Amino acid sequence: MSHSYMASGKPERFLQFVNSRAYETSDNTPELESINLSIVNVTTPAQYFHVLRRQQLRDFRKPLVVFAPKTLLRLAQATSTLDDMAPGTTFHSVLGDDHTSIQPASVRRVLLVSGKLYYDLVAQRAQHNRDDTAIVRVEELAPFPADALQAELAKYSNANDIVWVQEEPANQGAWAYVKVHLDKLGMLVRYIGRPSLPATSQGLGKANAKEAQELMRQAWEI
Repeated sequence: MSHSYMASGKPERFLQFVNSRAYETSDNTPELESINLSIVNVTTPAQYFHVLRRQQLRDFRKPLVVFAPKTLLRLAQATSTLDDMAPGTTFHSVLGDDHTSIQPASVRRVLLVSGKLYYDLVAQRAQHNRDDTAIVRVEELAPFPADALQAELAKYSNANDIVWVQEEPANQGAWAYVKVHLDKLGMLVRYIGRPSLPATSQGLGKANAKEAQELMRQAWEI
């Protein structure tokens, strides 16, 4: 777009349509069919494949909303192997940090993210050599993957700072929805992202670029 800010799919509006069962049901309980929507924000081709396959294999039918920005179609890092889609593989509602430089015992901060911003964070981590920070992807938003997220965060027992990072303003994106679930789990999570805004973007390319730089500065404390 002219203001250099990708159009928003307005995930906050879809998340507002999720019924109350999404706030009462865990991702591993048999009551999943009582949730009226499945909402995912996938970051790899394999995840996209598996979520579509799961949609067909389920013995109940509910709408599936997939956020998959076109930038990932051309991003070299957003790839999967055939092994990732082989028999025995499945969709993961949460993707842990599998970077070889990340040792769980050495992690002091965990960044939670959903969607394509993950790749920007990974690039910045490599640039600043921040191996003390793990990046965990929340690939499924509804139903919220409480069990899977708790299991992943348990790996980082020495982490004392958990942060939700998003591109959207604070009153948009997944933050308000996610915070309800994280509060319910007793997690103290900080927010890093753009401040609340009545519009999708500032409308000025330079202003948005400055906001993006500030977001990364806060995420990596540089």
